[in-house]
Amino acid sequence: ALEVFRSEARLFPYGQAPTGPAPSSFKSASGPVLASAVSERATEARREEPPTPIYGRNLWSEIEKFAVSVSHLAEAHEVDVVHAHDWFTGLVTVMLNELERSGPLAGTASVLTIHNLHHQAKFAGSELALSGLPQSLMRPDGLEDYGAINPLKGGLYHATKVTTVSPTYAREIRTPEGGAGMDAVLSFRGGDLVGILNGIDEEAWNPRSDAHLAATYDER
Repeated sequence: ALEVFRSEARLFPYGQAPTGPAPSSFKSASGPVLASAVSERATEARREEPPTPIYGRNLWSEIEKFAVSVSHLAEAHEVDVVHAHDWFTGLVTVMLNELERSGPLAGTASVLTIHNLHHQAKFAGSELALSGLPQSLMRPDGLEDYGAINPLKGGLYHATKVTTVSPTYAREIRTPEGGAGMDAVLSFRGGDLVGILNGIDEEAWNPRSDAHLAATYDER
């Protein structure tokens, strides 16, 4: 899921990543990165190899979606903040830093929220070219995770801020016991890691007194 904000206005609804054909005008500091080319390679790869399901998803489909999402963001222009969630959109924060540093999204900040750190995926390092990202990112303080691509690891290094579901969980994931292999990364980013407790303000969201409701109500 991606959320994109401009002056506090949401351009894409929560839970709905941009869809549709990528704009052919998408350019980046590394040259043209056309999602249509990624899509063509992904289609070819699906014919060549059986699907590799990771949490019900296929490697080629995911990389294709990352490229299309960033292409749509580039078309939107003047985006203040991109809010990414978990490993599925980890590469988006990397693409913002690496492919758009001189493009229309150069000033865009990013937030990556971790809901469950143990949900990660790893792809073969040889497939990095599918994303249009440079090979130089295959290093321990980038995407490289024991020779594989780890989108979440890259996202954690590249996001402007990192948030998670509670202050307690934010502390736990910086320990070897709770860090799911990402404790060193999260300790390094500790100054930018914020735990925000899940839940609602029961007074502000009280249906008996909420002034924003057309009609208040209670359990009766």
